[in-house]
Amino acid sequence: ACLSMAGELASGMLAASIAYKSNPKLSMLVVGVKINFTKKAVDTILFECNQGKEILETIQKSIETGEGQNIDVLTVATNLKGDVVAEFRIKWSFKVKT
Repeated sequence: ACLSMAGELASGMLAASIAYKSNPKLSMLVVGVKINFTKKAVDTILFECNQGKEILETIQKSIETGEGQNIDVLTVATNLKGDVVAEFRIKWSFKVKT
């Protein structure tokens, strides 16, 4: 459960750091989650999400069209050796607040 929350948080913090600056204001919501656990997590785990550009483009499209937009965002969790322990595919929805 803790790995799942951290996987969502890694992409959510990135998305929120972009969305909170937007004008008009946006709502963001998780609408789907797929997780693949590949190795037991027994040490420090690092969570990385590198889709900031794609998230920004999705938010801009939502603002331009006035319609909700979805994006699948990948977070990869690795141990200190660099071994992948889990992959999180979080589907985020962005919509202009009315």
